[in-house]
Amino acid sequence: MNYSKIATSTAKKIKKNGKAIALRKESGSTTFDPVLGKKVPVYDPDENGYALEISAKESTIDNSLIKSGERVLMCVDITDPAVTDILVMQNKNFSITVVKPFSPAEVVIYYEVVIK
Repeated sequence: MNYSKIATSTAKKIKKNGKAIALRKESGSTTFDPVLGKKVPVYDPDENGYALEISAKESTIDNSLIKSGERVLMCVDITDPAVTDILVMQNKNFSITVVKPFSPAEVVIYYEVVIK
């Protein structure tokens, strides 16, 4: 099976039907914020991608993975999202609580990302 072709096709469909997103990753360093009076993380330049919101199965809400108020996204064109990253969608920042790559082989087709 040609998983690269499936990944390309999936990305096209998510781009067409989804929303633009940005993934904001911490660089690993900090800087002092004089307004807050404390050190804050420094972020790498945003990585642009696309996301399609999907319905969480009734049985998974309030389970160990998805809690009430969280949203589930299928994300493409981003690299290795993590729970330490911030996802920006429609000019709002969201925390990432769960990341599950869908990769039946060596190729990641999309990332299932839970945000709050």
